[in-house]
Amino acid sequence: MSYILENGLMKIGNTYYEVALDATHGGIAYILDKSSNKNIVEGDASSNLWSATLDKGDPIVSSSYSEIKPVWDAANGTLTLSYTGAVSVQVTITSSDTPALKLQATVMNKSGANISNFELPDSLKIAEADVDNALIPMMPGAQLSSKFFTDGRTYVNEYPGVMFADYLAVNSKRGRITVYTQKGALLQPSLLGFEHLKDDAGFSKMTHSYRTWIEDTKTWLSPYLVINIGQDYPTTIHNYRSDNQIDKFKSLTEKLGEAAPTYFASPMYKLDIAVLKVKFADISDAIINKLNIPGMIHFVAFQTGGHDHNYPDFIPPDKKWGTTADFAEAVKLIHSRGGLVVPYTNFSWWNNHGPMLAKLPADTPLTSIINIKDSHGLPGFESFGPNSGFVMNIHNKFVQDKITEQHKALLNDVGVDAIFEDQWGARSAPYDFNPSGLDTDDPSTSYFEGVLGHYRDQSNSNLMTEVGVDVLANDGVGFMGTNYLWDMLGYRSATADVTTYYPMAAMLLRDKVLLYQHDLAAEMWTKNKDMLRWNLAQGYGLSNAFLDSSISGLNMDNPWLNLVGVFQKYALSNYADQLATAYDDLGNNVTRTTFSTYTVYSNWDLTHTYTLNGNTLSAGGVVAQANDGSVTAGVFTVFNGSPLSDGDHYLVEVRSPTEIKVFQPVGADMNIHIHKDASWSKVTVTAYGYDGTSLGAVTADVTDDSVKFNYTNTINGRLVGYYQIAPAT
Repeated sequence: MSYILENGLMKIGNTYYEVALDATHGGIAYILDKSSNKNIVEGDASSNLWSATLDKGDPIVSSSYSEIKPVWDAANGTLTLSYTGAVSVQVTITSSDTPALKLQATVMNKSGANISNFELPDSLKIAEADVDNALIPMMPGAQLSSKFFTDGRTYVNEYPGVMFADYLAVNSKRGRITVYTQKGALLQPSLLGFEHLKDDAGFSKMTHSYRTWIEDTKTWLSPYLVINIGQDYPTTIHNYRSDNQIDKFKSLTEKLGEAAPTYFASPMYKLDIAVLKVKFADISDAIINKLNIPGMIHFVAFQTGGHDHNYPDFIPPDKKWGTTADFAEAVKLIHSRGGLVVPYTNFSWWNNHGPMLAKLPADTPLTSIINIKDSHGLPGFESFGPNSGFVMNIHNKFVQDKITEQHKALLNDVGVDAIFEDQWGARSAPYDFNPSGLDTDDPSTSYFEGVLGHYRDQSNSNLMTEVGVDVLANDGVGFMGTNYLWDMLGYRSATADVTTYYPMAAMLLRDKVLLYQHDLAAEMWTKNKDMLRWNLAQGYGLSNAFLDSSISGLNMDNPWLNLVGVFQKYALSNYADQLATAYDDLGNNVTRTTFSTYTVYSNWDLTHTYTLNGNTLSAGGVVAQANDGSVTAGVFTVFNGSPLSDGDHYLVEVRSPTEIKVFQPVGADMNIHIHKDASWSKVTVTAYGYDGTSLGAVTADVTDDSVKFNYTNTINGRLVGYYQIAPAT
């Protein structure tokens, strides 16, 4: 580490970087990435190290201060800058012999107003023309192309909420830079993104602003703001995970215990009881007994009035579908078939026309239990289609007790395995001025600290939520939803056309929570090749619904139900809790996602095939391979060097010392060539149903090292689940 004062600049440096700050105001003049020997960040004399936004009056910026009293502590590698005025700020910059430096601010407010945002650092300017790509934490990780910057676009949004982590990164021809928060005792919300600077042509600003509520005469200590220089995405994601102790969160196996393998093997099946119009008593014959591969049954709209009605009372269910006891019997049947039950709930939002809010106890006024989102008493009120309701204050005991009551009913009376609670992981955390949460928190932190407290209190309920936020991975077990859906629905017009997805979530927390696509949206079902490829590349589990939108009704003969079951049970389950360790662009629109025991190759080219290890992936195809060769699961036109029949073939090959199983849940009949154990001088090839019932042996051509046979999807009118190749006795 080194520090010098030279030519009006304070310079902090080490092997990896040199950071220069203006000696008069403390603004960042430049950050040099020594790996490229270029300035990844540019500044000037007017650059601000920080800025404070007030709830009334003009912002206060660091460049308006003329005396900063710098103090360098060589022993600890810290530079302290002190700003004295209506807002007094002390910024400590800590350097070390690593590629990272840390900033922390102590803010004393004497302005006569409240500080609603504190930007640290301000004025991190990057040259737009040199940006190769950037990474923002919209689930599971949105990689913005250079076009976002050369077009002069702006996109900023909130963590926790639209952003699932407090992290920003840029790859540039000038070098690499990552900015993230190392959280303190409280989660401080922030605004993250990139702003095109209209008054500074050719530059964008990396925006990182803490959303605060620092009252007049109060002092606030910021979290540490970490700047990494010269490191790639996987490395800085790992650093973020370590600095925020996500690596120490409870693992999935710890949280799920003996049930973990069942969860890992389970695709998610949506069962919208109101749409399917199937009573609890009829579910066994209509659905469960016809389901070839068990999974996670996601009951939706079972409460009185259906979806988005009657909140927070989900139990007892609507009488038209049956009683609580009937629901419990359906759950027992699902369990007996090897499945799980995870019902939809939403305790974060209660509909305003529901019976609960219409009959609150006399000592529980509405304003005491809801989110108050501004200092004037404005309630948090949201509408979804024709339904409207209030955002709840989770600190309130009445709200807490009601949720606990419903959890007990679902877990104990109905017997469900986990509970999905909507919106906790998707809603941008609002201010909350409800006094219920202000004993320990301020209005900027109260809402989400309440959510975290709820997750701790209900951790035994195996909570899952919409989309997800990194800190919820400690006590929760599942995140359902990605930004990809919002792209499809047109919610992300500033970024959608310049976004490719990057498995940041799989690198950060896949060992802590199960990852699935959105639990309600038909757009996200694994019902086509593109969604299968996307999910495997990003490390996501598979999902589908019993409602087949192509026929607008129940379809238990939908082959994609079998596909999600086979791929999940026989391939993904083996590495469902492994972190992604790398994501590489191999050229020609092919990527490789690396896990500890599996590797996924994804062919994003929709017109050209890709050949790998004697197998040819179809245009737009994908393969997940066990590193030891025990499992190969993908979409092929050539397998083991032999062309298959026309069309795409969705195959899973599972090998063990005693047998080889070959599944084709989707694809035409074909002749297939399988490598066998050379020690098997004779083999039998037998067809089986998904339930393990033998459908009979089939003729095969056998050589020293291979078996060739005709894979037909039905035998004597019965559906084939798989073919088994085994040594003959």
